[in-house]
Amino acid sequence: MIVLRGVIGADGAISQVEVYRGLLPQMDSMALAASSKWKFKPARHDNKPISVEVLIGIRARVPKTR
Repeated sequence: MIVLRGVIGADGAISQVEVYRGLLPQMDSMALAASSKWKFKPARHDNKPISVEVLIGIRARVPKTR
């Protein structure tokens, strides 16, 4: 599993994304690239959107080599 750490802003966009726990460099890079396209529903406090730091797990399998 690849784990990314980042910040989900009040606008729902993710930023400051980094690999928290990686698998393989190429797969980690692909996960980081994919994260730039994600959009979230922002967290709320007192009914106002806020930024939060998150950890996001991505299931990935290393292909078997022959």
